[in-house]
Amino acid sequence: MHALAEGGSSAASATGRNASATDGLQAVPYNSNMKICGWTFAILALFTGIACAQEQAPVEDRSRSLQQGQYRAGMAYRELEQARHDAKFAEQDVLNLRDAHAAAQQQADSRKHDLDAAQKALDAARARLAAAQQAYDREVNAIDAAHRAAPAAGSVK
Repeated sequence: MHALAEGGSSAASATGRNASATDGLQAVPYNSNMKICGWTFAILALFTGIACAQEQAPVEDRSRSLQQGQYRAGMAYRELEQARHDAKFAEQDVLNLRDAHAAAQQQADSRKHDLDAAQKALDAARARLAAAQQAYDREVNAIDAAHRAAPAAGSVK
């Protein structure tokens, strides 16, 4: 490349380019060891960066995955506890309402018995009322009949 740099200077003069621009290229001598070191450094940096990224990415992904799994497990546990709590209260409600229903049913049966007894008493009272009304009507009719028959008998006297 050193030969090209020198040739580039004569080519630049031949084409009419500024000779000072090519002089800057000539001031830096070509060193193949420097170029190899530069490429080696770049390749090592690239591979080191890739290796670090590959090592960190799985660790970070694993860590993030673990945290997400722990979060989801925590949420599932809270839901489980809430479901247990709700089931416990629902079961207690069912037991309380069964007891209340049994008590209400027993009270309803008692009230039905009382109603039947009251209905029988009403029927008996109405039967006595009807019998008393008939007895009263007979007595009033007997008095009316006696009252009508009494003046006729009194005028004969």
